[in-house]
Amino acid sequence: MNSGPTRRTHKIDAFLLPLSLLIEIVLVILWACWVGRAYLVLDPTRWPSGGEFALTVQTHFNWINFKTCGPCMFWNGFSRGGAPAFAELQGSFLHPVVAVPTLLLGVVDGAKIALLLSLIMAGLAQWWLAKTIGAGRWSRLFTAATAVIGGHLAGKMQLGAVGLVISTAACSLVLAPALELALHQRWRSASWLGIALGLTVLAGQGYLQIGMLLCYVPAFLICLARREWWRQHLWRKFAAAGGIAVLVAAVLLVPLLHFGGNISKQLDFSFGSAQSLQYQPLNLVIHDYGFYLNTSLEKLSLPNLNINYIGWLPVLLAIVGTFLAPREKRRIVLFFVSAIGLTWLASSGWLFRFLVLLFPVLAGVRFPSFIAGLVIPPLLGLAALGSEAVLQFLRSQVSPWSLPRIWRLLAQFVIWLPVLVLMFFSLQDGYDFSESFWQTEPESPALQSAALALKTKTSEWVDFIDPNLNFMIPAAENGLKLSSAFRTWNWKDVTLPPAQLVASADPVAEDNPALSLRLPPYAILAYPQNEYATVTTAGTVNKCEAQAVGGNIDVVCAAASAGLLTVQENSGQGWTVTVDGQAAELVSGNQWLQVVAPAGAHTYRFRYRPWDVPLGIGLSLLGLVLAGVVASKKEKNMTDRQFPVK
Repeated sequence: MNSGPTRRTHKIDAFLLPLSLLIEIVLVILWACWVGRAYLVLDPTRWPSGGEFALTVQTHFNWINFKTCGPCMFWNGFSRGGAPAFAELQGSFLHPVVAVPTLLLGVVDGAKIALLLSLIMAGLAQWWLAKTIGAGRWSRLFTAATAVIGGHLAGKMQLGAVGLVISTAACSLVLAPALELALHQRWRSASWLGIALGLTVLAGQGYLQIGMLLCYVPAFLICLARREWWRQHLWRKFAAAGGIAVLVAAVLLVPLLHFGGNISKQLDFSFGSAQSLQYQPLNLVIHDYGFYLNTSLEKLSLPNLNINYIGWLPVLLAIVGTFLAPREKRRIVLFFVSAIGLTWLASSGWLFRFLVLLFPVLAGVRFPSFIAGLVIPPLLGLAALGSEAVLQFLRSQVSPWSLPRIWRLLAQFVIWLPVLVLMFFSLQDGYDFSESFWQTEPESPALQSAALALKTKTSEWVDFIDPNLNFMIPAAENGLKLSSAFRTWNWKDVTLPPAQLVASADPVAEDNPALSLRLPPYAILAYPQNEYATVTTAGTVNKCEAQAVGGNIDVVCAAASAGLLTVQENSGQGWTVTVDGQAAELVSGNQWLQVVAPAGAHTYRFRYRPWDVPLGIGLSLLGLVLAGVVASKKEKNMTDRQFPVK
């Protein structure tokens, strides 16, 4: 007799469950948009705040070159003699959250949307993780909302480090599919894990990716791997995920492997920038911004290194989750706790001081404190378990009551209300702390004026001498090529091209004989002898007219006799040249592009068209196809989708 109502109830539940999950996702997205609402104002003259914002988005201008001349984007000719654009250690320009907004909106507004998407990504990653481990609605929403306002993201914008925000959010997105694959053994989870790992590699910087490799991966293998994985062939699905990840990231990995031996980076074998291990947990609960500006508790006065504030309630709930989570989830708890511990060992420099003895290349991780942000996702995972334990205990106090369902639900909500109120105030506290980091500031008119003053008729190298790195954006917008612009890595054994015009903020420049113009606070210095392209003949140097956009360089020269054309752009594999449309041979063995120049007027076209980028793009597309194939693969002999984790 009850079969009809029961079926109707199941149908209603089957409809309401996906709808309620969709509502939760929408709420997380709306919360992230509210936190980052300053970035919804699309105005290229207002930049996200942070002193190194311009530095971190410099590589995004490669997409502007793509819109101008397609494959010319393969060469980054904006600074320091140029370099292969896709062999990039710092920038996140290959990640979709950067590429798509930049193509649609430009570099500055595209970066705003990329940051907003990163907030959404971090929130949804935490929500997905909470759902994967069986947390309820309120626990999912609370931990997801906390992740959005967490100091592990906001603190990076004190520096304006767009790439670090994207990398942190991307790493957060790996945990849920990894746990889903371990728990449910689905091919679909393997596909998502592979995509998440590949996109994490494309997110740039390297700090967070190395931290994830050294902290999350060992904790996962030690705490969750089982011998049954081999018997049930689960290893094949993890191998598929790894293969997809490598292929998706191939657009970066192939050029990086090709040119990696030519890259040099500053090293620090002592990791002296790291805060001591015993003090790092305090950064989760210290609300005072002034604290991060001083050197107390053995830290540098660099807030972006140490801000990881989330507040007391998530920390207390994480402690509750550690001890009161259900027995069947103890391996998940152990994984979270191990990941947190290993992350703090890494971010304090302790782990790196040991590993650098075996792998000296790790000395390039000069600021391991950035890795500390990886503590937040597993800690909030524990907080979700703790929150669920508290709410379930309170619910158990109501369950024995003999009340109609609607009244029992109302009583449950009333008894939950104190906990929900605490969650609200915790979110308000975290929001108040992080809000100031998600703001914009106006572009300096002086920078734009100086950039215009440095424009030359052809593509000569110019330079800014200014500790304020924001000049990089107006310089790139005006097509300038910066001789010595700061970069966190460099090419080995190369010299910087000499600049023809220099905008110097150094007061001493006012007395320089090369002074040609005053644009306070800049003095414009002129060195007309520093040409970009010249033909050297017997005893004479002839200036050439050159136009360079990325890997497209067009030069027009006229010389009375044959000589050697030199273009002050770094040479290397991938460059070709034609003279009046006929293929010619580049002169090897020199840092700069050189070709034999016949007498008379001729047009030279230099093109950078490497083999590694098309190969990487092809492999990345193959990775996406493989991900689709793996996701659609049917499960076999899976009577119980829930893998035991006791």
